[in-house]
Amino acid sequence: MSDKYDIQLEDLPESIRDIAEAIGLGNMLELVRLCGGLTVYIPKLESCELEAKKRQIFKEYKESKSGYVFTELAKKFNLSESHVRAIVREKRLVISPKAIQIELF
Repeated sequence: MSDKYDIQLEDLPESIRDIAEAIGLGNMLELVRLCGGLTVYIPKLESCELEAKKRQIFKEYKESKSGYVFTELAKKFNLSESHVRAIVREKRLVISPKAIQIELF
């Protein structure tokens, strides 16, 4: 941050004041110090939540004793059953790649 001047919120360009109000002036100045002059992409919240959501689905899958776990998880997370199955398959593959492979010989 800049200790050289007493920067106030109203000193900032109008285009970033809303962000500074949301995250605080000190955090905004740190962001400016780290990324000033760069083009920065800020993803939607859904993109940030994706891996956590997959982790939660897999956790509930492992804990479930229901024979209808894929249907239940699909309804709970507003996804298709095939998407839930793909998430579970992906997570199982990360944990144990050989567990998913099909034996050919």
